[in-house]
Amino acid sequence: MKTSLSSFFVFLLFFNITATMNTWLVGRISLWILLIFSFYILAKKFQIKALLLFIIVLLSNPISDIYPSIRIIYQISLATMFFLTGYVCYGEKPQKLRKILIIYLLLNIPFLLMQITGVSPLVMTWGTDYLHTPSQLTIEQLGTFPKISVYPTFLVPYEEIVFMIGQARPAGLMAANNMLSVIVCFSLFLNLQLRSKAVLNLGDLVVNFVAVLVMSKLVFVIIFVVYVSGLLNKKSYIRKASIKNSCLFFCFIGIYYLSFPGLFLALFSYESFASSFGMRAIDIFNSLNVSHWSNLFFFSSDKYALMDLTFGSGEELSHVSGIARTISSPFLIPILIFIFLILMKFRKKLLLLNSSNYLNANFYKIFLLLIVVIYSVISVLFQSILFCFIMGIALKPFFTQSQKITRISNV
Repeated sequence: MKTSLSSFFVFLLFFNITATMNTWLVGRISLWILLIFSFYILAKKFQIKALLLFIIVLLSNPISDIYPSIRIIYQISLATMFFLTGYVCYGEKPQKLRKILIIYLLLNIPFLLMQITGVSPLVMTWGTDYLHTPSQLTIEQLGTFPKISVYPTFLVPYEEIVFMIGQARPAGLMAANNMLSVIVCFSLFLNLQLRSKAVLNLGDLVVNFVAVLVMSKLVFVIIFVVYVSGLLNKKSYIRKASIKNSCLFFCFIGIYYLSFPGLFLALFSYESFASSFGMRAIDIFNSLNVSHWSNLFFFSSDKYALMDLTFGSGEELSHVSGIARTISSPFLIPILIFIFLILMKFRKKLLLLNSSNYLNANFYKIFLLLIVVIYSVISVLFQSILFCFIMGIALKPFFTQSQKITRISNV
């Protein structure tokens, strides 16, 4: 497959998220284009199996409108289709996906800076995070490019800051900060692991800079996991690169604090952490029917308006935590059995990669850990065709028949 086609495919996936979340018609059109491209890519490798999967996706969607109980068939088949497409495109060459992710994050930087500083409300109009503030954006205004209020943030102290989610947690070219944060998480991991030298490169500058600009606590957790695991890596250049990237990240944090002191203190406040971790913990407690456990934690206080939160009221997307969503699923037992069988198979297949000089078993273990951590925070992870595509590179061990040494080219 030509690189230009696979690259175009990825950027169309980026666009599809923003268009779909804004309910633009072009989002539905782009989905059809992506489905056709995906079928074309899979047909070359899987032939009749790809055709069968494509037919299931096409038929299950309209049928699920009549029989909602089989909606899960459409979701699973769609996710499978893009998982496999991601594997076919980049399973053997994830370093090329790393380049594309870095280029996309680089394109986001000017928009992130304009959103944070509030230079123009025009760069806020496709963001859906403002739905949390009905006075700024209502569901009826979604996708209509409404005028969003912006306020100065550069060098503004905490006492004078007007906190707006679109400025404090910018989304760049994405429709929501959470969506961009997941892209940053995967980019951080691939950028560190897919390298042959310890010297800092453009990718290091971009991913760490964007990681600071998005100000996502999930990203900060992933940074800790990625860089600590990098310090434990057997390859010396990975260990050195982890140290350099950690220092670079903290340098950018310092610059952000000096430039936006008000936003920084608001985002790292006690209340901010209480809200972020509290509602996900309460979501999980409610799913376990032990909501009274919330009283054991500081973030359950009425002061933070979290005790009255309700989740899972018949709608899948009402969960903020993937763990809570899984626990609440009527298919919990089959899901757990499936996960157990997949992990056992995954473990056996990883043994075939132990002698690899490049993508060894440790690479896939950490990648799997990242997926679990991200899913625990972003419940729609496996419903996004973009994220399924990116996670498709984790399927490589399942298609490994014998030990194979893969060399990385200098980037």
